[in-house]
Amino acid sequence: MRSRRTGCLTTLQPQRSIGHGQVRPSKSQLMRSGRTGATAHLAQTNMKTKAVIALTMLIVCAAAVRAGSCDWKAPSTAVNRPNPVPANANTIALGQKLYIANCFTCHGESGKGDGPGAAALEKRPADLGACIKANNETDGSLFWKISEGRSPMVSWKGALSETQRWELVNYIKTLAGK
Repeated sequence: MRSRRTGCLTTLQPQRSIGHGQVRPSKSQLMRSGRTGATAHLAQTNMKTKAVIALTMLIVCAAAVRAGSCDWKAPSTAVNRPNPVPANANTIALGQKLYIANCFTCHGESGKGDGPGAAALEKRPADLGACIKANNETDGSLFWKISEGRSPMVSWKGALSETQRWELVNYIKTLAGK
């Protein structure tokens, strides 16, 4: 039977006419308490819709947490630090070798955070090119991030010399087309 109000199929029992277009519910309908018929159908539909929305939000939030983010900001003192290593073919090539040896596993070949070791991390490594563009990263801020690290990325201050970290900056900027 279709509800007159919503046109939805319902489980209502047939209703009896009491004259002048009025409809009287059956005895069993009167005895029930709570929602019935079309109202119950709408409530159930609303619950399903809310559940789908909640599940979708949960998936989106989980993906956002898992994805690498560009929200990491270097302090202003680091942002303005100039790069003492000139960006030329030689220093970029040296930076590329350092990148392959130290960064490739997590950040991947093109710096998108899709390296072979990235899947094992709780938080996905950042897409370097996208973050450099989105934040208009300076050489100083990239140098500071490489030097200091942030979980799950380690600090490279003890493992790489200052010159090597600047060479790495020169190469990483090429991933953003700079």
